[in-house]
Amino acid sequence: MGALNRRRLVLGVIPALWSWIAVYAGVVWAPRGGILMEMIGFALVLLVERAAYRKGALPAGYFPFRALLTVIVVLSLAACLSAPLQPYTI
Repeated sequence: MGALNRRRLVLGVIPALWSWIAVYAGVVWAPRGGILMEMIGFALVLLVERAAYRKGALPAGYFPFRALLTVIVVLSLAACLSAPLQPYTI
């Protein structure tokens, strides 16, 4: 496997692993901590994709759309941080 394919594989797997760790942290540690980890993860992926976009590795219309979606997701997660933490019963 070439170095480029290995890098792509790693960059494709790390966000999913980060998300699972954030979910686990949100359940076991603190919900707001998990949400903050997700926000950080989305921002880091956006930075990596911005670097790839600048190198010409992504299609022309991809990054502006991805940046808009990331902003919407991060703002939605920030809104979740303002929700009161109460135990739920079913």
